[in-house]
Amino acid sequence: MKRLYLEIHQPELAEAADDGQEARLEQGQEVGLLAQKRFPDGVVVGFEEGIGDAHARTAALMDDASVQLFSRPLSSTQIYCAVDILQRRPKNRWRLIEVKSSVG
Repeated sequence: MKRLYLEIHQPELAEAADDGQEARLEQGQEVGLLAQKRFPDGVVVGFEEGIGDAHARTAALMDDASVQLFSRPLSSTQIYCAVDILQRRPKNRWRLIEVKSSVG
């Protein structure tokens, strides 16, 4: 939370990740890939075209009742986050699943 606050309000004070944090991030990414295997029909929405496109694609896929989502970007006017798995639940509900550690 501290890093998020600083990145929004005082980006010059946000610290870069050290070697240990980088190693945990890499390990977390591997765990995330393993977790995706629990949802074999899931769709990965990447960020290759930028956050805006990823957000729009996520919104469109959320309207498709047959889709589970991985690494999903969600945002509001000032805050952006991505969850590892966005699992569709009955009655138009969603379960956010985070499976790895992060820097912060």
